[in-house]
Amino acid sequence: MSTARRWQDVRAEAHRRHPELADPELQAKARAELDAYIAGHHLEELREAIGKTQLEVAQILEGAPEPDLSGDDSG
Repeated sequence: MSTARRWQDVRAEAHRRHPELADPELQAKARAELDAYIAGHHLEELREAIGKTQLEVAQILEGAPEPDLSGDDSG
């Protein structure tokens, strides 16, 4: 007999054992952490592709103008 299980069944069992997994805030936090991890990995790949160290990239970015994070697009 196969031990394979459908993802839907695995997820349902996980939610039965750990009801907090269904919490939208926890899901959003986990998603944000995963997105940050993936972005970091992509940055590492790009940095390595151009042959730069982390220190070199940091030094390049230190000379870059600060982004305007105020949200004011008026000018």
